This record gives sequence, structure tokens and C-alpha cells, in this order.
Amino acid sequence: VHSNNKSAAPRVVESAWLGGGGLMPATTPILFPSGEDANPLNRRLPAEVVTRRRREAKKVEEKALDEVRVDLKTALSLKPEGRLKWLGKACKMAEEGRASTTELYSIVSSRKFAAGVHPKIGRRMMDIVRENLGIFSDKQQRHLKSDEWVLGATFGERAGDVDVDEQDVDAATRERRTDSRDRSPDASRVAPTRTFEERREERREDAAREERREERRPQQQREERRPQAQSEQEGWTEAAAARGQEDRARREALLAEERARRKAREREEQDAMMAGHPAWATRSVGANNKERWLAVEAENAKRRELEQQQAKKRQLEEEADSSLLALERLGQQKPPEPERRAERRKGGMSRSRSIASKSRSRGRGKRGGREGSYSVSAKRDRSRGRRRRRHGSGVRDRAAFDEALRRRMEEREAHDTTRIPVVDPGHAQRMLGGYR
Repeated sequence: VHSNNKSAAPRVVESAWLGGGGLMPATTPILFPSGEDANPLNRRLPAEVVTRRRREAKKVEEKALDEVRVDLKTALSLKPEGRLKWLGKACKMAEEGRASTTELYSIVSSRKFAAGVHPKIGRRMMDIVRENLGIFSDKQQRHLKSDEWVLGATFGERAGDVDVDEQDVDAATRERRTDSRDRSPDASRVAPTRTFEERREERREDAAREERREERRPQQQREERRPQAQSEQEGWTEAAAARGQEDRARREALLAEERARRKAREREEQDAMMAGHPAWATRSVGANNKERWLAVEAENAKRRELEQQQAKKRQLEEEADSSLLALERLGQQKPPEPERRAERRKGGMSRSRSIASKSRSRGRGKRGGREGSYSVSAKRDRSRGRRRRRHGSGVRDRAAFDEALRRRMEEREAHDTTRIPVVDPGHAQRMLGGYR
């Protein structure tokens, strides 16, 4: 093996490629067939080994939902501390719709649920229920807010005794903390540390306790607890607020009176329009009533047009009746026979009578006697003459009818507006005469 260290002692190595197995000094250089050194990384392949194994997907661990069984038996089987946690989870499930609010209400209203619970845990349970009042109905909320609720009646604060006790407890706690800080060499090192959750829970309890105190304190005591200095400083502000309230009430009363007067005036205008006095209504009508007034006017115009049409129809019917009556009278009267026909009857017989007389004479010659129809024809001739003599006044009746018809036509011409000429009748003659 070739060595780069020239200061080392010469040594003999066995060379396998000489074939003879002879010995040669260490200083003799050994040449490799490729002419390279003994670096094992010199003749490596320029490549990398890549694996084709599939990446195994990691299973995402799903968070276990905080689900509890909402029934009275399960709640009573828990310890008081477990009931507190159970109540928080049950309220959350009821809010998300995964539990029945009716069942939860029956559990928190049960006396067995509040039995054997420490007052502090009971107050925290009461606070949890009142923070989630929105999940209950209105009737259930009224019961949970009242003193009849078992948790409120058992762990609620009463009339000032509890306030005094809590104040004493708080004072004693503060004294103990002060004494411990005084006795300790390093107060910051000995002072107990609280987590954020504990501080938030404590602030929430203090706020709820103060709110309950204010609710149970009468109104008079609340006003008496107000600082006297603040009342003296803000006295002028209260007086100004009172004056502002009086002015506001006065303005509201005036506005109400104005609205009442406006409504009364609108009713009067509407009554006047409906009664048929559009002229008076037009003078006092406003912009709001203009559309109603126009509607009433249109209705009145339609009514007047209908009345005119009915009157014209009646007039036409009367004229038609009078014309029909005149025609009936004219048809009942017989026209007089012409004088020429009467004279011809006096001088000689008509053609039919001459033929009848010839036939009778011909029959008498054959039978030797008169025919039986002769008497009938003679009687008929006599009746005709009698009728002519009896109705000899037909000419006078005809003249009377003509006179009545003429008067009726004159009256119609005088009263009928459709027959009045548009242009003066003598206008054309006068104009033509002027040009002649």
C-alpha cells in the first residue's frame, strides 16, 4: 500500500498482482490499473437511491364531543362537583339542539338535584342556568327568575344577612392575605398565583353577586345609597332634565291636538264631498284629499250622465208611444169612398151587379120563379147604403185627425233640439241676393 508519510520506516508489503508473490520495499510506488488513488468514493456511481414507498396518511384524531345523558337519574347519580360540570355540558347541548330543553328544565327545577350541594357550588349552578336562560321558554324563564325556583330559594341571597356575612368573609380573607404578605420575606415570591380562568370566574361571580344585590335592594335604598356630593353637584343637571321632560310632554300634547284637528277637518271635507258640495270641498281640500275628491267628482259625473241617458230614453219611448197611438187611430177609421164611385152607383150598376142581374134573369126564365139569393143580395145592398149614410161624417173625422197631427208635428218641431237648423234658413238667399 502506498503511503504518503515519507518519514516512516520502510516496510515491505506483499503485492498480489506481481504473480510471483515476491517482496518489494515499501518505497516502491504501486500503480493502480486505473491510475487512481485508494479513495473509495472516487469510483462511485453518480446516482441516488429513491424509495417508492407510499406515505401513510396519519389518522386525525377527532375530538370527543362533550356529550352527557340528560335525564334526572343520571344527574342524581353524580357528585355535587360532577353535577356542576354536567350542568354546563347539558346547557351547551341544549343550546346546540342536541338535548331537550324541557327535560333539562325539569331536572334543574327538581329539589333532588339541589339536595346535598355546597352553597358555593349551588350558586355557580344557579349562575350557569341564568346565563343560559335563552334556551328556555318565556314561562320557564319567569319561573327560573323568581324566588320559587329551588336553586334560587336555597342558594339565593336574602335580605342583607348574606351581604353582611360575605362582607365579613371578604374582610377576613383580605386580612389573612395582608398578614401573610407582612410575614413573608418576599411578598411577590410567596403570593399565590391564579390562572386566567380562575380570575375570570371570580370576576363573573362578583358581578352576578352585585347584580343580585341591586335587584333585591328596594328602590328607596338605592336612591339613599347615592352619594350626597354627587347629588349636590348634579342638581342643576337633574333640574334641566326635568324641564326638558316637561317641554317634551308639552310638545307631544300639542302635536296630538294638531293631529286630532287635522283628522277632524279631513273627515268634514270627505263628508262634504260625499254630500254633493264639491265647491266648498275644493276650497278646503288639501293635497292628501285631492285624489279622493277627483274620484268623487268622476263618480258624480257618471251618475249625471246616466240620469241624462235615462231621461232621453224615456222621451224617445213617449214619442214612440204617441206615434203608435196615432197610427192605431188612423187604422181604426175607414177612408171615405170616392165621389166618382158613388155617382156611378147612382147612375147605373156595377159590372158585378150587372152580371148578377143577368144570371138572375136567366135563372128566372128557366125555373119560372125568383132565386132565393136575390133577397140576400137586396138586403146586402140596402145595408151598404145604410152604412154609407150612417158613416157620412168620416170626412169630418179625417179633417180633425189631420188637424191634430199637424199640431203635434208643430209642437215636436218646436221642442226637439235635434231639428233646430244649424245655419239661418234665409242666410243663403240673402247672400245670393246680395251678389245679384
